[in-house]
Amino acid sequence: GIIIENGSARLDYAQVRYGYYNLLVNNTAVTNSVHLQNSQFHSAAMAGLGVAGGVVTAVCSSFSNNDGSGVWVWDTSIPIVDISSSSFVGNGDAGLRNENAAQVDARNNWWGDASGPAGIGSGTGDAVSGNVLFAPWQMEETCTTQTYQLYLPGVVKS
Repeated sequence: GIIIENGSARLDYAQVRYGYYNLLVNNTAVTNSVHLQNSQFHSAAMAGLGVAGGVVTAVCSSFSNNDGSGVWVWDTSIPIVDISSSSFVGNGDAGLRNENAAQVDARNNWWGDASGPAGIGSGTGDAVSGNVLFAPWQMEETCTTQTYQLYLPGVVKS
């Protein structure tokens, strides 16, 4: 996977898969932000996205088929996590697990079922646990990420 420690990053149209944690953010300063847009994090051994600190924003991204959680926020600092227009589908123990006292804003996401998330939610979609703001949720997947394409300038002509 990818580890971002005390730095900033922007991942647009990225696909990260088959890591222990596909993306692990461990920023001690909230001035270092990580922005995820139209990206896919799937099939991780533990979590598609692990947050140990810092500021993480995910928009129109997919967290799916991870053995543990789609997103896992640890109780190690005071992170700021905002996820919207994204999807949590087929994750092992939870779509989003927050072990931190700081609230995670995960409104307007697709949880894999129109009834919303399970866990602290009353639905049958991927579970939510901890201090998570998840309502309202999407009734269907509204933002689809692009499929992977390899572009080699000068080699492959479009």
